[in-house]
Amino acid sequence: MANPWETSDMIWDGDVNPDGIWVQYDVPGLGPITPFVGAGVFQLYAPENSARSNSDLMSYSTGLRFQITKDVRWTAAANFFEYSNLDDALAGGAFAGRGGNTNIRDSRFHMFDLSNKVEFKAFNLPWTAYADWVQNNDNNLATHRNTGFAVGAKVGQNKKKGDWSGRYAWKRLEADAVPDYFAESDFGWNTFTNRQGHQLGVDYNITDNMTAGVSLFLTEPIKAAGANIKEDRFTVQADLVWKF
Repeated sequence: MANPWETSDMIWDGDVNPDGIWVQYDVPGLGPITPFVGAGVFQLYAPENSARSNSDLMSYSTGLRFQITKDVRWTAAANFFEYSNLDDALAGGAFAGRGGNTNIRDSRFHMFDLSNKVEFKAFNLPWTAYADWVQNNDNNLATHRNTGFAVGAKVGQNKKKGDWSGRYAWKRLEADAVPDYFAESDFGWNTFTNRQGHQLGVDYNITDNMTAGVSLFLTEPIKAAGANIKEDRFTVQADLVWKF
């Protein structure tokens, strides 16, 4: 299914489509304020023909959407993610982790996430600004490795020929704040946690169905692997997307 949570790509890469059950209730009849609650269970399958067990993710969410004015809406959400058996399901193979987590077998992921997003119009353009904070509350490793924070903004939209959008984000994602294999894959280098830095991008609609884009990533490790290893990265990514 599509990502059901009000959160950011600091936790979930845009390509992730979770497999499971999600139930959400939006409370009606409160005027401009719409509270919501949700809960779900998802499963990550261990590789076939292996003796390892699957991993379960229990997730709970609550929050509200507040239509402050006609053109201004605020969304706030609190999410909790609790994995079980993650180290066994992902041990070895293609899903062994991407090198950001300190040690998957010693890491426990019981994550609490607070997300805030404001959508508004200014200069006849749609704008979005957000802040997202996550903490792994069940980590038995050293401290200062279990927190992530991101702030960002987007202006414009991409719906028809001539449309454009621009975006900026600053992120700091410590090594064991989230499982590294689900975090945004483009932000890091070969580790998708234990990184901090800037992300910028511009997209333009060449036609109604074709969009060209450029993204820039300027990142560095929070904790370097070694004094003589250069891990700062400046990455340029170009995309041409054709929808048909």
